[in-house]
Amino acid sequence: MVEGTDASLRNASTSCATDGSLSFPWTLTLLASVLITTIVVDVLGNLLVIVSVFRNRKLRKT
Repeated sequence: MVEGTDASLRNASTSCATDGSLSFPWTLTLLASVLITTIVVDVLGNLLVIVSVFRNRKLRKT
């Protein structure tokens, strides 16, 4: 291996974003809120489907 060629590979995995994307606190808060809300709504929707299948015998047959 030629000396000095692996420096860019080592730095590529440890570099941080310098373009400023997602650097504002409100952006991170908004993104986290949207993702958490989506997960909670998905779980509640799946629970409603499970309860509906248990309560209604017609839904058990596929």
